[in-house]
Amino acid sequence: MKQKLLFRRVLSCLLLIAFSVSSWADVEESVVDGIKYRFDTIYKVASVISNNYKGSVTIPSEVEYNGRQYVVKYIRKKAFSECFSLSSVSIPESVTSIGDSAFGYRILIWKETVV
Repeated sequence: MKQKLLFRRVLSCLLLIAFSVSSWADVEESVVDGIKYRFDTIYKVASVISNNYKGSVTIPSEVEYNGRQYVVKYIRKKAFSECFSLSSVSIPESVTSIGDSAFGYRILIWKETVV
């Protein structure tokens, strides 16, 4: 009885590890044209993530990485929050979610521009 229980626990742990490792393998990070992205290789979407951005940043609606096209859908939590030399960010309509404190505590002037 104890051996069966131990076997089930070990099997559960191995399955949990296998699923965790496979989900890590589906996400890659890289800088393309000065913007740092997290690429979801399964769903072909990209997220803008934290980097030391300066000046004006124009986020494209799509980005090519490793020969594949990704739709830019997300700006992640705190992506621009520590960028003190940032003057503007142009966000395309493809972005559907902006994370908490993505721009820190800056006073933002919202100007709608379709890119």
